[in-house]
Amino acid sequence: MRTSVRPAANPHVRRWIRRELAAAPPRASSLIITVWGDAIAPHGGAVMLAGLIALLAPLCINERLVRTSVFRLAREGWLAAKPVGRQSLYRLTRNGASRFELAYRRIYAPAVERWDESWEIVIADGSSAGTRRRLQQELGWEGFGTLAPGVYARPAHPPSTIPRIATALDLAD
Repeated sequence: MRTSVRPAANPHVRRWIRRELAAAPPRASSLIITVWGDAIAPHGGAVMLAGLIALLAPLCINERLVRTSVFRLAREGWLAAKPVGRQSLYRLTRNGASRFELAYRRIYAPAVERWDESWEIVIADGSSAGTRRRLQQELGWEGFGTLAPGVYARPAHPPSTIPRIATALDLAD
């Protein structure tokens, strides 16, 4: 199966796209996550790899970058692959769908009108280096910054995502 994407018909639009892409080339992994979260997840969360490659081609994301990024997302537990003939269908895992839902709510939720100046702080004391890396990545998705090695913080805004992260990483203590 060969999929093609028709370029923008308007020459002004094509020129604008080329200029924008040249000025600030997108990072493949960030763009794939954005496309998946905004366009694929709300419509079932699955796409054929060839279709995703074709979708991202006009944005100067080549096939190798798409394949590598999708492979990494699968390795990190966001996606699962299913062979369909000679192609692969990638679908959000339950954990991946949950992450996208949380990210979607955080990005598109109305802004908190008033912050009470309280903070949510996580101290990863006694964890292995691998666990700290996974924890830092999960906390980063939730808006936490690193204050010091193993110490993460963000302005508090209920509900806390820490119990979900701790359970997912088996860090209940």
